[in-house]
Amino acid sequence: MKVLVLAERLDLSAAEPLLAQIAAHRDAALRLDGSAVRHLGTPCLQILLAAARDWQKRGRDFAIEPQSEAMRQAILTFGLRQEDLRADSPPPGPRPLRQAAPRRQQESP
Repeated sequence: MKVLVLAERLDLSAAEPLLAQIAAHRDAALRLDGSAVRHLGTPCLQILLAAARDWQKRGRDFAIEPQSEAMRQAILTFGLRQEDLRADSPPPGPRPLRQAAPRRQQESP
């Protein structure tokens, strides 16, 4: 399994190099070390999600581990689960919406 270390800041400027780095290992099982990540932006998250799906479709292992606390929190903030970024789990898809708690009606004076 090939291991790549992710940059500390995964923002727009890091997206193109990240894509090239991941694409260079398309035919191998891949583990990304996210222990140094302090910022995860949308463009790089999209690349990571697409890579996880691509690796899964081709039957290859793909994982991001370890992950820094900042990376884990960013993934949750975007509304994703850890499983969404692995190739050994079902591809991300619609999840049931949470039911809102019923509102209490205010009594009339």
